[in-house]
Amino acid sequence: MSELYRRLPFTRETKRPTNKTSERRMKQRLLRLQEELDRVQDKLSYQQNELTSDVAGLLEKRNTLQKEIAKIEFSLLSEEEKNKRLTELDQAIEHLDVLEEKKRQRSNYETNRQFIVARKEVQEKKRRIPAEAWHMYVTQKEKLELKNNERHLEEAAKEAIASGIAQLKRTLEGIRHVKGRLPGLIVFPETTTRPLSYAVEPLLKKVYGEHQQEMPRRVFVKTFSAHQTDKEWKMEQERNKSRTRIRNAIREKQEIIEKVKRDVKKYRPRTKEYQSASERLNRLKREKKELQDRMVKEAERIHKIEHGADLVAMNQRIKKIVSNIPDESIVVIDDLIGQGRTFRALENAFKNTGCNDVHYFTFFSSPNPLEGLPIEKERFSSGTIVKGTAGLVTEFSEEKEGQEVHPDFAYDRIVEADTAWNSLFFYGFPFRSKKEEATGVLKDQMDSSPYVVRSEKKNPALMRSVRQQYRTWGEEALENI
Repeated sequence: MSELYRRLPFTRETKRPTNKTSERRMKQRLLRLQEELDRVQDKLSYQQNELTSDVAGLLEKRNTLQKEIAKIEFSLLSEEEKNKRLTELDQAIEHLDVLEEKKRQRSNYETNRQFIVARKEVQEKKRRIPAEAWHMYVTQKEKLELKNNERHLEEAAKEAIASGIAQLKRTLEGIRHVKGRLPGLIVFPETTTRPLSYAVEPLLKKVYGEHQQEMPRRVFVKTFSAHQTDKEWKMEQERNKSRTRIRNAIREKQEIIEKVKRDVKKYRPRTKEYQSASERLNRLKREKKELQDRMVKEAERIHKIEHGADLVAMNQRIKKIVSNIPDESIVVIDDLIGQGRTFRALENAFKNTGCNDVHYFTFFSSPNPLEGLPIEKERFSSGTIVKGTAGLVTEFSEEKEGQEVHPDFAYDRIVEADTAWNSLFFYGFPFRSKKEEATGVLKDQMDSSPYVVRSEKKNPALMRSVRQQYRTWGEEALENI
């Protein structure tokens, strides 16, 4: 049997080695096979890299040829066809943006399919237009939009001047009717009111000339200088963050309240769902009111910190100014009222000097500008009320449902907050974008002096142009009254 086993053909190959020599040979063979496998893998990797490099080169060459073909084809088109292609691509991109926003809000199969189709369409249209032509088209479009925005903003500014001059005339006449004399002092808070003073000048000359009264004294007052040191600046940054967090919390509460209101309307009365939604709505309203109270206290605390030291210098300036005009009415004229810090500081300064006959006027304001300010509404007037900004500008104002506007202070007109009026409200008159160049002065926040300083950026040509423009607007507004 053992002899037969030794003669079988598979015996030598399958029989396990029985001595060390055979085992060493097997290990050596294994090493050679492993080395050969490594050489084959290295060669394969090298060929794959070469192939990838070749493919990348071919793709780059294809893209270059496609761009060159698109450039030549585009150059052969007429101007009308060029504009048509550019407009179609612009519209396709706008459509893609709309679908992307729709997809982000509510993603489903149909929305995703439309987005993919629109993206492929945009890519295809882009391949047919040279990059230089598209860049030029976008640049020209942006310049045109900017020019249109500037034009609309300037038109809104001119309308604000017209309404402001009309209402300011009524304000001055009302003071004369009550006091028997026109105001003896006009105060312009620094620094944005400098160009506006030229718009007011024609009105003052006419009104005071008609009543044969001497022109009032006109002064520019630096209202506050908030920061003395880097430490105080960092503290102010932290306070701003705190206010931002509270405002965001109020906004979130308002969104939840609106959602719960819809739930309350959805459920029928006298049901558990209705009672639950009503209770939740009342709880959220209480929480929102607590946040608003915190915002009021935070604003008052910040005001005391900001103006504590600097009000000393400003009070001295106000006291010196008022001492020259005893028993005279005072009118403060500003471009707009936002958070009310300027008017609050001036009101406190005038009260400290014993002046109570102070009236405040702005060219435009929100529907509830005096909320939280120690100023009676009888002493405030505005040229234009920008409807739609309530709750967005003041730190702790609440936006009314439906944007109902029923102000009980004097104003000339109410406008809807479109793009131009929103820009005018939040950024001020057009010259504010280059305020230092247009006014020639700088209100240094690190300086506690009650006076502004000359700005190194002042542009005499721009200053003359802005002054003349606003003087012309004031004269035109006066003629139309």
